[in-house]
Amino acid sequence: MFRIVKTKDDCAKFDKSGKMQGRGAYICSLDCLDKVKRSSRLQSALRCRIDEDTYSMISESLSACLGRTMIAGEE
Repeated sequence: MFRIVKTKDDCAKFDKSGKMQGRGAYICSLDCLDKVKRSSRLQSALRCRIDEDTYSMISESLSACLGRTMIAGEE
């Protein structure tokens, strides 16, 4: 599970540490992120508007994190 957090300035960010302050929501995969994007569930959960650029940044961060997880799991 990966955490997305709404910061004090009402921005949604990928929380690499899982410890950032702010309202959070958990995403399990890129497919899950795509589903909540289409249904606006992430915006509802975080109570903020999330634009396309922010979704792209979250997706890139999640992809990078998933890539490291898979590589670490193969070792």
